[in-house]
Amino acid sequence: MTEILNRKSAIFNDETHAFNFLIKKGIVEQNKICSHCGNISVLMTNIIREKRVFIYRCTFGSCRRKKNLMSYSVFKHAKMNLDDIFFSIYSYLINLSNGQFTNLSNISESSWITFKKKLNNISEIVIGTVDKIGGPGITVELDETVITRQGLIRVPSVYDDTSNNRTDLIWLFGGIERHNPSRFFLIVVENRRSETLKRHIEANIHPGTKIVTDGYSSYPNAVNEAMYQHETVNHSVGFTNDEGEHTNTIENLWSHLKNEIRRRCGVIHANIHEFLIEFQLKKMYKLLSDKTQLYNIFVMFLRIAFE
Repeated sequence: MTEILNRKSAIFNDETHAFNFLIKKGIVEQNKICSHCGNISVLMTNIIREKRVFIYRCTFGSCRRKKNLMSYSVFKHAKMNLDDIFFSIYSYLINLSNGQFTNLSNISESSWITFKKKLNNISEIVIGTVDKIGGPGITVELDETVITRQGLIRVPSVYDDTSNNRTDLIWLFGGIERHNPSRFFLIVVENRRSETLKRHIEANIHPGTKIVTDGYSSYPNAVNEAMYQHETVNHSVGFTNDEGEHTNTIENLWSHLKNEIRRRCGVIHANIHEFLIEFQLKKMYKLLSDKTQLYNIFVMFLRIAFE
């Protein structure tokens, strides 16, 4: 039976419980090869300057070298207790804001922001294991939207790729499976020309997919040259075409994305890639609604961190 995580879980409030969790789940090895002499080092608890630390200690009598458990993880430079690291991962996965996290922990906001970058790197590894979307018999909706340094844009269609040489615009291109909306992709694109969209369609969508788009002029060439089925919805006429096709699913995804940007009071341009990775992870795995998935991804994060 899968355990359920919550803020009061022992692994978030006691370092020994967190350490035992790593052992129980087989996330860390109990024995390693000593990097100094080549003999066996054993994982153990030690007290150094009245502080509990978890170390590998060489069993060879004339060596006895010690190495901190955290030095084998991506968190080796984090000056945090193991239970604090666990709680930080959990807080990231359940989408706590910076203010919410600092109110619930003893960790400064600057340390939290630095730590989140490590978690975003792990998220990117997890996202990288996801296959292309679509396939024969599957409908994928495609669309693009734009965000700006000053905020969100209510009507993206009024902008072209140059928009009077505005440098603050970021174009996003995305696709989502209509009947399985946890399967989608989001990327930043340099422009919306047909050759650019075609490249990303081929990279992210299986052949044989039925693709539905709005009437933007780049789509016919991009989709047809890539040998996909294509349906178009003319939004100046209505939200569905004569066959009942629509782009409501991708529009809903944009709505969720922009609500998250508002919740964060905007996203710095330099951090847009990290933001998209984080958003995709939480949306794909339904971490805010599926407790089993939350637990599984939490364990996966720890496995990647201690690989």
